[in-house]
Amino acid sequence: NYFLVDVAGTGSTSAAFAARMLEQRIVVRDCSSFRMLGDTFVRLAVRTREENERLIRALKAAAGSA
Repeated sequence: NYFLVDVAGTGSTSAAFAARMLEQRIVVRDCSSFRMLGDTFVRLAVRTREENERLIRALKAAAGSA
């Protein structure tokens, strides 16, 4: 299962947002290769509770550093 997330509200492109997530050792899919989505969407996987909690912390940090 996946979530498709528009990161435009962070002021970032999907590539920049994915790079910030990778700095926190979280891999997200940059969906800019899907022309119909543009360059502000990333895809996140649903995982275990612990991994999802870590993901939420990383998302908050990445969104705040835009």
